[in-house]
Amino acid sequence: MNKSKAVNPSGDFITATQAAESANIGIATAKKYAEQANAVVHIGRCYRIDRLKFLEYIANQN
Repeated sequence: MNKSKAVNPSGDFITATQAAESANIGIATAKKYAEQANAVVHIGRCYRIDRLKFLEYIANQN
């Protein structure tokens, strides 16, 4: 498998690991919040999270 060399943590669609790191939470929790926010995007077999929707959802949790 070829790993992408273009890693952009401030891109529109981020990985679950990048989402967890940006919100300072665990990966499983990041995936759960992303699903609740309807921020999950599947690009082929890749699981990506819409960064803006995800962070907005977390900000509105309080």
